[in-house]
Amino acid sequence: MTGSDSSGKTEFRENVPPIDSKKIAKKVVRKATKVLVRRMVFVVSFVAALITIFERDRINEFLEWIDDSTDPAPSRPRGGDAFRDCPSCPEMVVIPAGEFLMGSPASEEGRYDDEGPQHPVAVSLFALGRYEVTRSEYAEFVTATGRGSGDQCFEQWTGLQNAARSWRAPGFAQGGGHPVVCVSWYDAQAYAVWLSEETGESYRLPSESEWEYAARGGTTTSRYWGDSSFSQCGYANGADAAAKSRFNGWPVAGCDDGAIWTAWAGSYGVNDLGLFDMLGNVLEWVEDCWHEDYRGGPADGRAWTVGGDCGRRGLRGGSWIDPPRNLRSAGFRDWSPPSGRGVDAGFRVARTLD
Repeated sequence: MTGSDSSGKTEFRENVPPIDSKKIAKKVVRKATKVLVRRMVFVVSFVAALITIFERDRINEFLEWIDDSTDPAPSRPRGGDAFRDCPSCPEMVVIPAGEFLMGSPASEEGRYDDEGPQHPVAVSLFALGRYEVTRSEYAEFVTATGRGSGDQCFEQWTGLQNAARSWRAPGFAQGGGHPVVCVSWYDAQAYAVWLSEETGESYRLPSESEWEYAARGGTTTSRYWGDSSFSQCGYANGADAAAKSRFNGWPVAGCDDGAIWTAWAGSYGVNDLGLFDMLGNVLEWVEDCWHEDYRGGPADGRAWTVGGDCGRRGLRGGSWIDPPRNLRSAGFRDWSPPSGRGVDAGFRVARTLD
């Protein structure tokens, strides 16, 4: 469409329709609504996912609780069961509860007077090391705690304290699996405390009555393999022809096991409870204070720490240096000051079982 104004100029105009503001507003609202809805859907989905994860965890926790609560109660340890509380812990054997006659009868060959009077003792369930504590096991304790080696160790063949001797250097060759020697009662106690702290269990030294009960393994003969010392070399490392080749004049068993000094733990025959070296190899510390005999002794298997002489502590089982007379289940009963260390003395640990 064309036209002219009063100046004669031609003006060009388009036929433009009027703006519909309401329609535009509706389009803007629809677009904004779609964007808002999309965002709300995202937020709702995200929240729903979080709730799902949270609820799933709660559901899993609930199911685990149900699972745990329906698990059967742990079975009570049974005699003969073996276990370790940690990879480097001593192997332990469950010793069943029972009663036995402690001490030796007057008729037993080789008997000492301090082995009586015989008396019944009831022993509760407990665990005892299958082997004597070895050099490797003790070395780990020393590494962890920094415990010292002492300033001397008693040599039986010279009858003297030797400042050059220690559990690291007892005067003869030992491997990691040999029983540790030159350790005091205090050292053994410290090792038991360390084991208890490491495992959360209750380790300790056995009482003298627990020790004899376990050594006998249900037998009533003078040794857990019988009454004769002629079979000693199959069951215990004591003084025999091998020792006589080094220490002439010693009373020895009439056999030869090839070991002059200590032997690798577990090298000899096992007793009926699955324990090795309960007789021979090394003397073993017990918890008890020293008493000259068993008159007035406890009848319940506890350590006898009342009366007697607690400046001396008991040792049981005999060692590689001892004659057959000393390798008997009831004897011989030895003692030493709790700070004393000897080349023939070590220990094994017990553990209380609830």
